[in-house]
Formats: sequence, structure tokens, C-alpha cells
Amino acid sequence: MCIRDRYQRRVHGIYIMIGRVGLRAKFLNMNIVAQAMRFSVADQKFAQGRKISKLQVDTANEFPWPQQRLIEKHWQEIQEKKPMPTFMKTFFKNREIYDDLNILYREFHQWCALPDDEGLSVLCEQRLAKKLSKTIRQIHLKGMGIEMANLTVKQPVLEILSYDVSRNLHVDRSKNGKEKDYQVVDDSVFGIGLKCKAYTRKEDDKSHPLDVLDYMHKPYLLRIKTMISSPMHLYLYFKDELGLSEHHQNDPSILTTNIVQFEINIKGSEFMRILPLELKPPLLRDWRITDFNDILKGNNLFQEQMTKLL
Repeated sequence: MCIRDRYQRRVHGIYIMIGRVGLRAKFLNMNIVAQAMRFSVADQKFAQGRKISKLQVDTANEFPWPQQRLIEKHWQEIQEKKPMPTFMKTFFKNREIYDDLNILYREFHQWCALPDDEGLSVLCEQRLAKKLSKTIRQIHLKGMGIEMANLTVKQPVLEILSYDVSRNLHVDRSKNGKEKDYQVVDDSVFGIGLKCKAYTRKEDDKSHPLDVLDYMHKPYLLRIKTMISSPMHLYLYFKDELGLSEHHQNDPSILTTNIVQFEINIKGSEFMRILPLELKPPLLRDWRITDFNDILKGNNLFQEQMTKLL
């Protein structure tokens, strides 16, 4: 069933959108117009009028809704950050990275709204997928649900806040072990001088110089943190017999802003594919979303204890 059909079938439900963060955006001159992640006073009164319990509110707030504090923090980083090097700017553009991230961002909204645990496990790193699936399941068990509005293929604003490259680490944290097992040195991607952190296991290092000949050997982990603003957004609804709530805002001119972290394992040669040619192997299905609105505090790269977050 498509999102539109599900939306029409729920026209008799009450829809409440939590934590809308609007961004009237021009890439160089942005004005942040934000609301807090938690229920506002008006939201709380509305919830009380509909007999929405505090337990339901607390459960709903486990989901990574947009946060004013987080956006303001990264907005400050945008003001202070140095211009991106021309090489990386060309790489992101000609390697169609922006197109890939747009697709992942849209699919993330769709899988959360369906919901689809299998889709989330393919799209997200396993820690994030488990956290989201658990939270969405609890939201539904409490008589609520998550829906999306204003499906958007290309987001109006997709700003890369930061990026970094590591060698010999994997997107799947379970394959990395513990940080203390590694020796870390400053290094660069072979042939292009791009700075990276090289992680070498202190014991049982299975790497080999001929690994570079293996097509499936992808030792470089590229991590990108982005600020994405779009009319597409997720919101919470409560089942009720009173019809569609006026509290739900569906104005496509208001952009919702999220801080999203993406990661991918690639070969060193991929960084050299910067010419605007069509015949390049796609990277789309190798990307993973590893954090969304800081729900995992950046999602530590290693197999450390994160019980409080998970």
C-alpha cells in the first residue's frame, strides 16, 4: 500500500506533528525558524484535551524528531567552517553523491512511515536500525503511529557539514571490535593526498599488500554529516474519532530540517573517479545512514557499550 493510500485511509484520525523545524533557506544566507523537539505548551494542552497520556508523549519523544538545539549548534558550524577543498567538491558532485543521499533520505522517511523493519535494516547501520525499529514498535503499541507528508525527490537544501575518511574500519560496528585493539596513525589516501586516519590492529592483523587487487576490498570509510531541509517530514498521529486535527501543519513552504550522518566503505580508486563520465559503478546501495538527529550521539565507530542509547 502506498503512502498516499494509507494517508487517505487515516483521514478520520488525529494527526499531531512533533518538533517541526522550519528553515527558510538560501544556501549562503539562512534564517533558522525552529520549534523545540518536545511538546510545546500548546501541544501539551492539545494532548490533554485528547486524553493523550504522558507515557505516550515520552514514548513518542524516543524517536529522533528535529531538535532546535542540535540545528543551532550545526548552524554555528556552518558559519565558521572553511570552504570545502575543490577536489572533494568535485568528487561529491561528479560521483553523484548528492543524488544518492537524496534517495536515502526519502527512503528513510518511507520506511519509518510504513513501517518496514527490513527496509530500515538495509538502509541504516544495524545499531540505528534496531533503535528505530524498537522505538517505532513502541509508538504503535501505545496507540499511535508515524506518517509522512510532502514526498520530495530532491531536497531543497542538502548541506555537507563535515566529512572524514578512515582506513581499515567498517560501517558495520560489529566488525570493528574495540578501539583499544587498534593503533592509529595519520595517513593519506594513496595517490591523491587526501588525509585520513589509518587504523591497524595491534594483534592478528590480516591485511595484505595484495588486498588492493581484490575488487571487494573497500578499506576506506567515508563519513559525511549533513543538514537537510525539505518540505517532506514525519509526524505523529493519534487515532481518534474526531477527524483531522488542525494541529497538523502540511504547508510545503515550511521546510523541516534534520541532521543526518551517512557512511560508506569504498576503494581508494573511487576517489579518483572525479571526471563527469556516465560509466561509473553506482555507490547508492553501499551507503548507510548511521545517525539521525544525533539519536546515537554520532554512533561510535567501535563495538563499545551503548546500552543507554540502544
